[in-house]
Amino acid sequence: LKLNIYPNTTKGSFTISISSQLTAHSSQLNIDIVDMNGRIINSTNKQINNSTEVKFSGLPQGAYFVRIYGDTINVIRKLIVK
Repeated sequence: LKLNIYPNTTKGSFTISISSQLTAHSSQLNIDIVDMNGRIINSTNKQINNSTEVKFSGLPQGAYFVRIYGDTINVIRKLIVK
């Protein structure tokens, strides 16, 4: 699975890039930003082709998890907010 989140130290947005084989099977994905205590801070549903930008605001500096899931994918990546 090729899934990248960048830039990964961010202030208010990041891009999710997914391999084309995956997007053919699961183009509508849920994206949650989760704090270190497991609370969902931000949640969105996006149509993803090869990449998409996710914007957020008001998050304090720190480490978070980004959970990306749909019919055929369930991936968690760490995200640092500056």
